[in-house]
Amino acid sequence: MSTMNERKTCTPTAPATTTVKLRQKRGDTHVGNIEREYGVDFGVRSDMRLDTLREKTGLNSIEDLISRGRKER
Repeated sequence: MSTMNERKTCTPTAPATTTVKLRQKRGDTHVGNIEREYGVDFGVRSDMRLDTLREKTGLNSIEDLISRGRKER
């Protein structure tokens, strides 16, 4: 029987990774926020929504969009 004073310890089951993945962004995020956050310029209005930019470029991955934005600088 367990008591209130007993503590359960939790050990992580998955090892920590050293690679950093970009967070998935919502479609209603303004492109200007992404440009400012990642230091890229997509050449569009900053109030354009991310889902509109994805349709326009045909790219769904935020990583692909950012790499394209850095190449166009």
